[in-house]
Amino acid sequence: MHAHIMEINLLYIACSPFLHVCPSAFVVLASLLNFRVMMGGGAGKWYGRDMSWHDGSAMAYHCWTQPLPNPFSPYMHRMPRWLHKMETYLTFVHESFAALFVFAPVYLRMIAFIGFQSIMVVIDLTGNFCTDWCVNLQ
Repeated sequence: MHAHIMEINLLYIACSPFLHVCPSAFVVLASLLNFRVMMGGGAGKWYGRDMSWHDGSAMAYHCWTQPLPNPFSPYMHRMPRWLHKMETYLTFVHESFAALFVFAPVYLRMIAFIGFQSIMVVIDLTGNFCTDWCVNLQ
């Protein structure tokens, strides 16, 4: 994701209000970048060597390995296995299939936006650094 932050910064510079650039060009370039980031995330999970994405168990340990501090992580980790499996497969749906909606009409782009934002909200609510206080809650 850090490489994409660099790309979006360069894109903002290129589409600066001080330059004479068509705003629709910025929208197309931002959409292409968003598509590449989300589709790349889904493809990387599916074609990577981590079999937990294929068997649906990836989210079962996500709460302890995602590097974002959060007090909800221990509770989310204790959710039933079937829920973690559903989360794993919904990640593929949001990252891969919703990425196709980036180039669709407005109402489908809104669905993609909601999907992308839901991923970010869930990551923010469930991730942690696995500090001592959460290890003690196991």
